[in-house]
Amino acid sequence: YMRDVTDRKRQEDALSGVLETTRALMQARTREEVAELLASAAKNTLGFEYNVVRLYDPETETLVPVGSTSEVADALDERPVYGIDEGMPGEVFRTGEARRVPDLEGTVRGSLASAMYLPIGVHGTISIGATEPDAFDETDQQVGEILATNAAVAFSRAKREQDAREARDRVETLLDRINGLVRNTVEVLVQATTREEIEQGVPEQLTAAAPYAFAWLGTADVAGETLSASAWHGDADLDVAEYERELTAETPLDPSAEALETRAVVTVNDLADVDESWAREVVEAGLASLCAVPLAYRDTVYGVVTVYADEP
Repeated sequence: YMRDVTDRKRQEDALSGVLETTRALMQARTREEVAELLASAAKNTLGFEYNVVRLYDPETETLVPVGSTSEVADALDERPVYGIDEGMPGEVFRTGEARRVPDLEGTVRGSLASAMYLPIGVHGTISIGATEPDAFDETDQQVGEILATNAAVAFSRAKREQDAREARDRVETLLDRINGLVRNTVEVLVQATTREEIEQGVPEQLTAAAPYAFAWLGTADVAGETLSASAWHGDADLDVAEYERELTAETPLDPSAEALETRAVVTVNDLADVDESWAREVVEAGLASLCAVPLAYRDTVYGVVTVYADEP
């Protein structure tokens, strides 16, 4: 008696290669690195050389080629981008079901005869090509699907780590900017010899740091019931020279007057959403958000610093 175990041994060898590949995928730091490793893994594990990994871009709703083998790079100057309703990659991504095409009508320089398309979860697809017709069997698909599933986990992990790194970088950049702003402002305060120098120096320092585009300092009267502008600086075409607000008036308070009255910081994250005349004037000046900070110490309120940014 004799049994042909060729297919079983081929599957065992392929699965062994998948395990080794999975370890490499899980160590990748970026999605682009995972894509390149996956394209090479399909070549080393399954033995097919023409492999392209496409990742889904939610902004354009397209599948963009990110990783490929050197054979594809040599055969194609530019790898096509597919919409989710275009071509076999789009169909596979949309349905989440693998497809084997035993006979390709279109070829890469006449060299490809068959192909297999596998979804990679919500991340994209991998296209695997062969130079012989009907080159893919059930074993190839099973091993390929395991490889794609492991790659989906690696993509998710890489994205989380990449997002964490970007968030950390943003925080560090923000802290550096704020620390520099604080140092410069404190230097102005220490070196100033008159109240006027302080009032003019603070808005100048605030608008020297992006994304702050305009700042003004308002001073309160002795009773703390009237706010008027005393100094301002910035590139925005915002006229605050005649600004004056009485807290005792019945008209609604703008953020600066509200900060003076409540002695609490007032922020407006998107001025375009505010249907008030003062907000429309600010938006027309090219500003998009603001923060009003009361200048108060113990029982005394001195005024308000209002800072504007050119973005929400």
